[in-house]
Amino acid sequence: MTKKITKAKKNPNELRMQDIPAVQGLKGTPAEYQDAKMAINPAVNAASAIRVFEKKFGDVDLTYLVNALNEETAKANSRDLTGAGDMLVAQATILDAVFNNLAIRSAANMGEGYMEATETYMKLALRAQSQCRSTWEALSAIQNPIQIVKQQNIAKGHQQVNNYPRNEEDEIPQTEILEVIDGKRMDTGTESKNVKTDSRMETVGKNDGSKNTRGEKKVVAK
Repeated sequence: MTKKITKAKKNPNELRMQDIPAVQGLKGTPAEYQDAKMAINPAVNAASAIRVFEKKFGDVDLTYLVNALNEETAKANSRDLTGAGDMLVAQATILDAVFNNLAIRSAANMGEGYMEATETYMKLALRAQSQCRSTWEALSAIQNPIQIVKQQNIAKGHQQVNNYPRNEEDEIPQTEILEVIDGKRMDTGTESKNVKTDSRMETVGKNDGSKNTRGEKKVVAK
């Protein structure tokens, strides 16, 4: 009679390093070093937090949860932000539901004359609305990244130079500040007419030091 071999059940709270491909490079290192690396690993910390807050599925296997998070991280690093977009859409939808629920509660209290509760619920509703808008703005920024980034250079003497790409049609025309530029003479306009000087302005006479120009003697205090 053959004996039935049963596999030992995996402990969902155990972090099995041999089952985590992302940390296979730690094999052969001291156990203390492996524990230190696991303590600062973002996926491990996130998985631990998720298991504390998320109880819909009971105690989710910690090792499998770390692997799932590492997969999402790898997608994000390869510029595949599908997961991030899905998360933001879900969060914005939840925030909108929170806003509507709180707004209804505020209206109900207003009808009963409880103005303090009305104000409290309305403030919370508007906070949820603001967070919902911010979430959609974050999603828009992910889907429509800025293509042109201005480069700012700070030169000596507190001079700032902004360099940014532009098309040929955007070229700034050369400013003609010299009389002759590129073999062309600037148009100085029509010749101006001579202007008659003021006849009342005459040459100043000699000054002997003791008199001013009007002939008045200089008074020196003794």
